[in-house]
Amino acid sequence: MKFIFCRIIVCLAVLPLSFVQALGQRLEVVPSTQTAPSGGAVSVDVAVSALGDAAAPSLGAFDLALCFDPAVLSFQSVRFGALLGDEAASEAVTGVFPFNSHLDAFEVSLLLPVELIAIQPASFTLFTATFAATSAGSTPIELVLNAPLSDENGDPLPAILADGDVAVVQLVPMLSPWGAAILCSALMGIAILRLGRLAAK
Repeated sequence: MKFIFCRIIVCLAVLPLSFVQALGQRLEVVPSTQTAPSGGAVSVDVAVSALGDAAAPSLGAFDLALCFDPAVLSFQSVRFGALLGDEAASEAVTGVFPFNSHLDAFEVSLLLPVELIAIQPASFTLFTATFAATSAGSTPIELVLNAPLSDENGDPLPAILADGDVAVVQLVPMLSPWGAAILCSALMGIAILRLGRLAAK
């Protein structure tokens, strides 16, 4: 069974890009798994791949949700990439709508199809989302399409989604040198008292 599975993987790896693209453009959370300390920050990228490399199809628009456990993570911010156009130059429109357990993020390119194709590689990051790690636990980071992906002409693109996972751990606080010295002195005092009582008996 393992041999058959490996043969399938090898065959997929050598398929022409046009066939892979027909299966769907891949949207994934990067990294797929990560661990962060409680009280720290967590950043995940949402990336797209299996596009044309300065060739059609390119990505003209997306509208998706990123879902998480609010008991573990708390949304902070989103930073969009520039490969659908520069929003500051009125080349793209973006939006973020945070909710308790998910955030909606969208971007629409205002570039001409030929301009969009020229600037996009086969894979790139759509946006980076940053969260506060509020408490210990584990949460999936799930991708959900609010609408189909669109190519440079506004036509729908098929999509394959790959989720991620974040584990938040509670770190054990370290004693300062002064605190460690006080603890050692207290333990030595307790040991001396016990030895004195044993000697008195």
